[in-house]
Amino acid sequence: MSTREKASVYKDENSSRIYNRNLPTFTLEPYLSFAPMATKYNKIDNPQMKRQSDLEANSMEKRASYNQRMAFNPGSRAPWKGYSEHVNDESVLRNQVYALQKCNQSQYVPSSKSDLYNYDLNVKQIHQTHPLLFKQEQFSECNPNHNTNKIGNGLFMNHTRNQLRGI
Repeated sequence: MSTREKASVYKDENSSRIYNRNLPTFTLEPYLSFAPMATKYNKIDNPQMKRQSDLEANSMEKRASYNQRMAFNPGSRAPWKGYSEHVNDESVLRNQVYALQKCNQSQYVPSSKSDLYNYDLNVKQIHQTHPLLFKQEQFSECNPNHNTNKIGNGLFMNHTRNQLRGI
């Protein structure tokens, strides 16, 4: 196979992959917009007068509700039915299905023996090879400025520059 044929096969395969990204996983439920219609000069068909076979031919097929975890939708909007069937799940996640109450049972407080409060940490004792790593140094209490308790104590007229001159 020549280089040109390989490039053509690669291009066709790439094009088919890109095209498949424009197709949903399965046929989605159509979004029907009921726009108003002028009735002054139009004859309105009575659905009771239609034959039963015409109604069966035009009836919509039953489709599964849209679930974004199971189906790919290349469009910017998904069918309403999929959203409307999962509103209750969202409410349960937000804890909005229970009424607000002023009693002890309205809130769940775990016991003090639960894992939330007591955590057992299993730590292996390892010999420290660097002894100076966590050493706390001890310094003497030496303060060369003995008069610092007299500086800056005034509420008003607190001139620290002048108070520092005599030190």
